[in-house]
Amino acid sequence: MQEKTMILDSKLFNKIYTFLKHPLVTLGLGLSIPLAIGFFNTDKQEPSYYFSTPQLLAESNEFEDKLKILWEEEPVTNVHYVDLTIWNNGAKYIDPTDFIKSAPIVVYNDGEVKILAIQKTNISRSEIKFGSTIEDSLRTSIEIFPLNDETLEQNDGFTYHILYSNSTAGPWKLDARIKGMPEGFKYLDLAFNEKGDSKMTLIILWSTFFFLMLSRIIVLAIAKKTIVFRSKELVFFLVLLVCTTYMTIEYYFNSVHLLWYK
Repeated sequence: MQEKTMILDSKLFNKIYTFLKHPLVTLGLGLSIPLAIGFFNTDKQEPSYYFSTPQLLAESNEFEDKLKILWEEEPVTNVHYVDLTIWNNGAKYIDPTDFIKSAPIVVYNDGEVKILAIQKTNISRSEIKFGSTIEDSLRTSIEIFPLNDETLEQNDGFTYHILYSNSTAGPWKLDARIKGMPEGFKYLDLAFNEKGDSKMTLIILWSTFFFLMLSRIIVLAIAKKTIVFRSKELVFFLVLLVCTTYMTIEYYFNSVHLLWYK
C-alpha cells in the first residue's frame, strides 16, 4: 500500500489560501485571537516571591567542645542564609494602599529556626521603600511593609538576605494579602528563569523546525525534484510548529525578567 504524501507546490498554497478565505475560518480566527490574548493577559497585579536555596555558613554541632559560634554573645549552631525576592510580576502596578495593614507580609519557617538578621541587598528603584522587623521574642518570623507611597510597577521589587540558625529547619513560607487578590502572593521559581532554560529550549525547537523543513526543501529543489512530504512527516512538523508556537507565546507573556535581580 502506497504511503500518502503531500506535494508542496502552487496548488497546495492555493488550497490553503482558499481555505483561509472561507467565512467560517475567518470567523474562527477572529474569535480565537482575542481569546488567546485574554488567556495570556498579564494586565493585572501579580505579587510574586521566591526563596533561594538555603546556604550553610557555619556549623559547630560536631565540634561543640572546640568551636563556638556566637551571635550577640549568645551561642548559635547551624548558621544559614536564604534570599527572599518579592516583586510585581504583573503589568498593573501595586499601590502601597493595596497592602492590608492587618495582614502584612509575614515570612516564617516551618521548622525550628531563630532569625538572626535581615538585610535588603537588591532593589529595582531607590524610590521604593519597604521596612522589616523580626517579630516576637523567639525571633521566628519577619514582617515586611511599605514605608512610602511609591508603587510597585511591573518587575519592581527587592531582595532580602535572611540570616538564621536552626536545629530542625523546614521550608520557608510567605503569607500576605493584597486588596483584590484573594490568592495572595504567587511563588515563581527565579532559579529556572535565571538559567535561561526556557529561552534555550525555544531556540533549539525553532532551529530544529527550520533546519528539518528547509533542508528537505533545499535538497529537493537543488535536485529539481517535486517537494514532497509524507503524511507522518507532515504531522510531525505541524505538531512541532504548534507546540513551539504555544511555548513561545507563553514564554513571552509569562517569563520573568528582573534586570536588578542577582
